Order: sequence, then structure tokens, then C-alpha cells
Amino acid sequence: MDWNESALTYAEKYVEDRHPSKQSVDDVLVSRHGGWFMPAQAQYAVDALEIDWEANALETARAYRAEKGMTDDEIREQLMAEGGDRFTEDEADYAIEHLQD
Repeated sequence: MDWNESALTYAEKYVEDRHPSKQSVDDVLVSRHGGWFMPAQAQYAVDALEIDWEANALETARAYRAEKGMTDDEIREQLMAEGGDRFTEDEADYAIEHLQD
């Protein structure tokens, strides 16, 4: 069995109906709730995913605005929160800048 490919398959299924950050995908892959993959296998999987992480941050931001009525500052904080979505600062900035598009 190729564990790298197994991690990639798991990651592809995880992102199917979600707009997660790269870090949250990695976290799920190595967690006991996910695949319990080794960090190197998780890294392989997230690197192999063909995902626009900025677009994911924007979609998540739009959902927060529509569903929770959050302000830009609240959204930005949640996007980058350690216990939240864990997008990078650049991805969160992109989302806020394009939220009104």
C-alpha cells in the first residue's frame, strides 16, 4: 500500500464539499479523527492537492458573512484562528479584500 497516495485520497474526499485551509487539511490527516497519517504523508497530500487556498478562504468568509453576519474584522480573526479555520494571513487578507466582489 502506498501511504502517500492513501493520504491524498483521504484529503481529496475531505475537501470535496468543504473550503478548508491547507493547515486544516493537514491537521485532519494526522489526527486520530482523520487518517492518522504520518506528517510527511500528510504534507505530500496537501502539496498534491490542486486547490486555490485563497479561493477557499474567500468562500469561507462569504459563508461567515451570509450565515452569521460577521464583520470583516471578525471574519479575518476567525479565518486565522488557531482553533478556527487556520488560513494564513495572506489568505485571510485576500478573502477580506475580495469579500465584496
